[in-house]
Amino acid sequence: MSLTPSPRYDLWSPVSDQLLESTAHFLDGLPFARSTRASLFQFVKSVVYRGRVNSFVLASALVYLERLTGSGKLPLLQATSKELVFLACLLVASKYLDDRALTVSKVVGITRDRWTRSETSRLAWDLFSHLNYKLGVSLEELNRFLPTK
Repeated sequence: MSLTPSPRYDLWSPVSDQLLESTAHFLDGLPFARSTRASLFQFVKSVVYRGRVNSFVLASALVYLERLTGSGKLPLLQATSKELVFLACLLVASKYLDDRALTVSKVVGITRDRWTRSETSRLAWDLFSHLNYKLGVSLEELNRFLPTK
């Protein structure tokens, strides 16, 4: 009798365009070098799809961004762009919530080496400390960003 492994099912499903658009809109309001909303949307969509990020991780990343902007700590991050701040939030949310978390190397590859591993990793650690290591996200916080049906 031969044992064959059961097929592996991929439970990832695409993130809605509404959530991607909300993310681009939120990033557009950050006080960094100007990027067009269209380019932010394409960047977010590319990273989310190529990284196979789910809606809960993306919404949690937005909660972290909201916490930073609300606390006035966003300027303390040594970030050079809106996109890099987004990547740091996405990395931290992914590592906290997803068993198949994004890695710094994967993110650097997805963005085609636009930022170095050390730059991306350093910003993720800075973000983690500026959030006072509080990564838990309530359902109420998530619902502010998740699209309603």
